[in-house]
Amino acid sequence: MRPRLPYLCLAVFLGLGVLLAVWWHQRPVLEPLTPSPTISIGKVVICPCYLRLSLPSRQELLDNVNRVVSITDILQKAYLSRRSNTMILKFRAFKAVVFSDLLRVLAADGTIERLREGEMVTVRGLLSNHPRYGLEVILRRPQDLVVGINA
Repeated sequence: MRPRLPYLCLAVFLGLGVLLAVWWHQRPVLEPLTPSPTISIGKVVICPCYLRLSLPSRQELLDNVNRVVSITDILQKAYLSRRSNTMILKFRAFKAVVFSDLLRVLAADGTIERLREGEMVTVRGLLSNHPRYGLEVILRRPQDLVVGINA
């Protein structure tokens, strides 16, 4: 009679391999990624360091509060608050805030002059839900604001 133990071990090994392959393909998409540049899933693009949203709804933004996001949306209105000397960029479902120190840098490199209503703009930063001001992204660096066709 031939021993069945090697066949049983082979079957268990292959079964574990199949389970590992299924788990690998169904793992959560938002876990940290290795060097691959981006993964697109519908309107959401996952990057290693932040979540990218394009023309997001309010619910998509609420689902990503307290995360670093890069949002591409159409600028509705841009205005300067004289009281605090900050610029507010109003989009459909959120606002982006540019404080005075960054505002000077953006004005010097011409970014502020390129801001137009109806223009595609990309902002990157921490998305927060402020109790008084609502959904907002605070811009910290000049690279956090991209205007125009490259947005």
